[in-house]
Amino acid sequence: MRIGVFDPYLDDLGGGEKYMMFVASCLSEKNDVTVFWDNESDFISINKRFNLSLDKVKIQKNIFTSHISFIQKTKLINSFDAFIILSDGSIPFVFPKKLFLHIQQPLPKHNLNFKDKIKIKLFD
Repeated sequence: MRIGVFDPYLDDLGGGEKYMMFVASCLSEKNDVTVFWDNESDFISINKRFNLSLDKVKIQKNIFTSHISFIQKTKLINSFDAFIILSDGSIPFVFPKKLFLHIQQPLPKHNLNFKDKIKIKLFD
């Protein structure tokens, strides 16, 4: 199974980053896992700080920037069987085959706008 992972805060090296890279490391034992991030040296810092082996995890240029068109991003995301994204509470506008969104805070159900209510139906 091809799995994409994105954490927009990998250079922060906080708890969410430990969690996401632990998931990537575990999943890479039996799956093809790719993390989207521009600075490969951050993975050395992650390994040192959290003592995680990311040897089997692939690193690919970050596609979640304004430099990548929506169509290019969608095409690449759809080449994966599943995608796992760490979010600050915002709901990404992506359409993978299977999306898992990890939010480390509760989503306020009554404060969601119409667009977010539509997007929330797209992930597991």
